[in-house]
Amino acid sequence: MTTFRRPTVYALSLTLLSLCCPLWAQIHEFREYHGKKIDCVHSGVLTFGRVCDGSGYARVFAGTILSATDISDFDKLLRLLPDESFDGPVTGEISAVVDQACMRANLPAMIAGDKWLFYLQSGKSSDAFILPFDSPSKPIAQAQFEIGLLHRVARLTDRGILTGQVTRIVPKDKTWDAVPVAGRPVIATRNSDRAMFSVMSDGGGHFDLELAPGVYHVTANVEPKSMFSEGDVSVVRGGCVEVGFRLDADKIKTMHADNLWGLIPPPELPDHIPEQK
Repeated sequence: MTTFRRPTVYALSLTLLSLCCPLWAQIHEFREYHGKKIDCVHSGVLTFGRVCDGSGYARVFAGTILSATDISDFDKLLRLLPDESFDGPVTGEISAVVDQACMRANLPAMIAGDKWLFYLQSGKSSDAFILPFDSPSKPIAQAQFEIGLLHRVARLTDRGILTGQVTRIVPKDKTWDAVPVAGRPVIATRNSDRAMFSVMSDGGGHFDLELAPGVYHVTANVEPKSMFSEGDVSVVRGGCVEVGFRLDADKIKTMHADNLWGLIPPPELPDHIPEQK
């Protein structure tokens, strides 16, 4: 038996050779869950950067799963208790429905007593929410970076955050792996006045800049250009946008949906890069 799951979430594309920005795309991910074959379909628009401040969600909070009850072959009804709210009021218990079968493969099953960072969308009824299976939701133990970002965003007044990670694609058996790249210069050039701001990626390949609101052209490459090599992002006051750079990604023909976010091979940079001001 094959069941098709077709929620509308973020955009992902399976074939990299056809990527452009923005792009309407679909990816079909076939899985087996409790002995039944399913097709998890992701659809939408893939853009150069993605919002990382909780915008687009009705509720964002860290909390505890009070119960997780099967309501169909694939869906669970969750009773959640917020411990710390980042977007929306703390109003006691919250109910949410999640398609457990299509959750990211590297995430554990949701069980009572576990603590997670939740990103919820409004449901059809006023007393229930939806937990999109492609949301950034994850166990608290895996969400320290996201929680740190949400805390920083809450303290912002006149700036926004540009963040992300630089990785390099390396062969691994018959597949590939993404290895963090340290000491990589990342440049953000403000389109309005060509002011340039730079930062070096840290030991984990991560970088971030706090910038004044505006549209910035972002790049992280000192190698020949490849597809999806650079792009513009909008930094908003009190917001966060995330961009991922993966070097040598032009050698990859296809990949799994979980690894498509931020698949942006880097463009060329000038030899001399001004420091962030």
